[in-house]
Parts: sequence; structure tokens; C-alpha cells
Amino acid sequence: MAEPWIQVLGVYRVRPTDERMRELFELFHGTDHALSGDDLIAAERYCREFIEATVLIEAVIHNRDKRFDMDDFTQPDETRAKEERPPAFGEAVLTSDGMALADLSKHPENGDFRIVFFMRCWDSSKQLQSSYGEIWCPTPMPMPERLERPVPYSPDY
Repeated sequence: MAEPWIQVLGVYRVRPTDERMRELFELFHGTDHALSGDDLIAAERYCREFIEATVLIEAVIHNRDKRFDMDDFTQPDETRAKEERPPAFGEAVLTSDGMALADLSKHPENGDFRIVFFMRCWDSSKQLQSSYGEIWCPTPMPMPERLERPVPYSPDY
């Protein structure tokens, strides 16, 4: 069997829509917050930056074997221990053409499959770490509509 490897197809920015901003603001500050003036402006800026630093990564796992683990997706960060680095979250399996959601349980333990997952605090200058080593990823671009609906971003993952 061929060696396993990961092909990153795209890195997509999460748009800070009004709804996403409201959800994140309420998650961080509650619905009965007492912020005003400069504190409110700073809190709203933080929420926007938090969302803008989140990306959706689309990849194909080729020749998956038992070593593959979603929890291995992260980025190097010398200021944090590995277990403190932001992990992948909100993962989903896509059909081979990337147009719809699929069920991972219907895929064999070994072989190829297409996934998407979110990453917080994305740094384009760093590689993506995975079960099979480090991967250079493409520059983030706008999220395609085909992924916006089936893989919605939720700030409370």
C-alpha cells in the first residue's frame, strides 16, 4: 500500500457576518453585558479579529491508515505546549467531489476521503501539522458557497 499523505485543497476565510459577530459577542460577554464606549468598541474589534483569524481547511486524506487522527491537526506555536495549541474543530467529511456532506462511517478505515475542518488563530506563515507530518497550505481565500451552507461556522465549538 502507498504511503499516506494529505493534500490541502484550500484554506478559506470565515466571514464575520452580523449573525456570527452577535453569536460570538454573546458567547464572550453574555446578552446582559454592561460594556459601553471604548470597551464596547474593543470587544467588538476582538470578536471580528477572532472570526477573521479562523479558517476552514479542505483536504483529501490519501491512503489513510491507523495513524490518522483529527486531533493531530494544529499549527506550531513555540509559546504554547502542543496540548494548548488550537486544534481542528467542526470537522466534516465530504463526498469525493466536495459538493455535499458524507458519512465517514461508510468509508473504510484505510483509503482516501475528503474532509473539512476549522482552525482558530490561523497563521499563513506556518505549516499545518498532521498525523503524517507538516504541510504547507495555500493562501486563504474567500469561502466557496458550496461549503458555507453544509459546513456552517459556529463559535461555540
